[in-house]
Amino acid sequence: MQKKSPNEKAWQSLFDKYRIDQKASSDGFFRLTADQIRKTGREPRLMTKFDSRENRPSPLKRAGLTILPVSNGEYFLLKGDGYIDIPPVKKIERYDSSRMSTLETIQWQDGIRGESQAIDTLFMASAIKTFIGDEALQLTMRGRLRSSKFAFTFDSTPKPLEIQVEGVQIEVDAGFEGGKVVIIEAKFGSIDDFIVRQLYYPYRNLLEIGVKKEIVPILLVYSNRVYSLYQLEFPNVDRYEARVIRQTNFTLEQVKAPRQFADVEPTKTLKTPRGVPFPQADDISKVFDVTELLLAGRMRKEEIAAEFGVDPRQGDYYGNAASWLGLATKKKHQFELTSDGLRFSRMDRAHRILEVASRIKSLPAFSQAADAAIRKQEFPFDEIAKIIGKEYGYSESTQSRRAITVRAWVNWLSRELG
Repeated sequence: MQKKSPNEKAWQSLFDKYRIDQKASSDGFFRLTADQIRKTGREPRLMTKFDSRENRPSPLKRAGLTILPVSNGEYFLLKGDGYIDIPPVKKIERYDSSRMSTLETIQWQDGIRGESQAIDTLFMASAIKTFIGDEALQLTMRGRLRSSKFAFTFDSTPKPLEIQVEGVQIEVDAGFEGGKVVIIEAKFGSIDDFIVRQLYYPYRNLLEIGVKKEIVPILLVYSNRVYSLYQLEFPNVDRYEARVIRQTNFTLEQVKAPRQFADVEPTKTLKTPRGVPFPQADDISKVFDVTELLLAGRMRKEEIAAEFGVDPRQGDYYGNAASWLGLATKKKHQFELTSDGLRFSRMDRAHRILEVASRIKSLPAFSQAADAAIRKQEFPFDEIAKIIGKEYGYSESTQSRRAITVRAWVNWLSRELG
């Protein structure tokens, strides 16, 4: 049984004390203050920022609640889905990076180390201008501010609710202005969904302060050498709802077709590392991304989690997974790159995928799962779980959970390599 995180415990205490689930089900919302949150021993900023559905604590997920700030120190827990699904990466286009050929102080070819660098790199390559269709764009906004007063309708249950917002802290990762105004929310690492508020609030604020130009909300996701740009639209400006109307996936390097999974040779010298838990980070693309984060130096699990917008426990999962593959190591609660990890982080996308495929084909459980995938056979879940239990000494319930990670990694590599 997994140990509950501090956020999980604090949220459960709030639910028990204020009967949040029952009241939200009846009224469609529950009003919560920063002072009430602080009485749990946790800071509101750590208890209220959940960028994806999955990262919400269990009490919120079970109740189907979305947290939205409505004033400085006040939040509404709304019975409804405040998130939007993000389409996966499919076709990847190469964007000409020659405009950056003379720049020496942004070493994007050695790896991207955060959201701001991803935005700046794509802007300097002129890819954002191309995507928007506005060559006059200039950086005009970045950072935190307080919102003006505005109202919107949230599709809550049992009925839609009108929400009044004023004086809420808004953070804009980057804003550009030319013939249009562009606001960008950036994410480092792959995502399946994200909270609409992060673009809707800045969008509404610009309207309220009198911006007349067309405002274009953009989500930028950087993962494993690919910059995915999603243009969002708010069909009805007074309703909290959004949809993705356009997507482009750019890379600034040559698009190479990796070899087939069957042709990848296992890494003969790789051994299962001692003292590192078996991987439990299902999103293997974030394991790739961890190596770029660590280019900046050693990082604790909390720092990795902050970059990915996840719980610190998950930050530990991704750091440990990179360590399991021999790309990182953990010393005094900090992860750092190994020599192999440093070399890996600077590889192009195609060679990274081949490197990881080679490494997992040399490890018990992963190698058997890879063989089944290559033969186009059904994933041998029970067999893989038993191998994990035998090789690594896990209980039956734990080995089954770890087999889920094996399946996720092998399925991802199979899709990429064929």
